[in-house]
Amino acid sequence: MELVQLQKQAESFAESKVALAAVSSDAVEDLANMKKKTGIAFPLLRDENGRLMKEFGIVHDGGNPVDGSDIARPALILLGTDGTVLWSETAENYRVRPGAAGVARQVEQAFEHP
Repeated sequence: MELVQLQKQAESFAESKVALAAVSSDAVEDLANMKKKTGIAFPLLRDENGRLMKEFGIVHDGGNPVDGSDIARPALILLGTDGTVLWSETAENYRVRPGAAGVARQVEQAFEHP
């Protein structure tokens, strides 16, 4: 649902010159099905080896309830064009997230105070 909310705000993000992308460890086929089912237009990318989740420090060690493997904590990360992290929020509880409006506020603040 969070990705769908972000898609609904995509035009306002584009006006701020912000590009959206989602990263997941899900299979490419699952990501393609989600994209088709939800109408999400931005890229859904696969972090197959967990490199990005390790780089951003969002690993939930043993968090996969099926097999005990490591998974990523839900996170939103706003990167500058040079790759610096302008803002990030990692959810300890997947049900508590800032949502599209919260991300939009952070985008506004990042551009007000570069």
